[in-house]
Amino acid sequence: IIGIESAPLVLAGPQSQPAAFASATIQPSAIWQAGGEGSKRAMIDYSPSRLTMRNVDLHECINWAWSVNSWQLAAPDYPGEERFDIVAEAGEAVPSSRLRLMLRDLLAKRFGVSVHAETRVLPVYELRIAAGGPKLPAAIADSSSRATESLPRVQGDSFVFQQTSMPEFAQRLSMLRGIDRPVVDRTGIEGAFDIT
Repeated sequence: IIGIESAPLVLAGPQSQPAAFASATIQPSAIWQAGGEGSKRAMIDYSPSRLTMRNVDLHECINWAWSVNSWQLAAPDYPGEERFDIVAEAGEAVPSSRLRLMLRDLLAKRFGVSVHAETRVLPVYELRIAAGGPKLPAAIADSSSRATESLPRVQGDSFVFQQTSMPEFAQRLSMLRGIDRPVVDRTGIEGAFDIT
């Protein structure tokens, strides 16, 4: 389905936010190689007291920290193609919303990132429930710890999306080659699923 979406667009550029990690390390990605196979596959793993981001660029960090899709982000290419491994400790158990605030603070302090929002009208595809209703496997049991990858796995001739919510599924569909506009979740389906 093709629709028109009016959505906030996050623009990045210098400033700071409240809430800080007890400790954090940022290093060049251990697996990144410019143009290499899987070189843009990022992994974000979080629990109530820890955030681990592997092979992420600043755009992916901003997407996670502000809960926005990649198509909602207009930011400079800083620092180019460089990718990072980030391990941050909260020092205590906190909700994921607090981890996001802490990541905002870390990005402001280490990279000078700040954001502002504006609204733009864009053409999109909408992910909706078909007439016969959803035919999904059972939702994965809710957990305070979760790991997600930026791109689906490929097995045989299929894409495999693991532990994926419908908004995440729509976002990852937007990133696939051949999809020429953002995909927006309109299903209202809650929970995470393994989808092939």
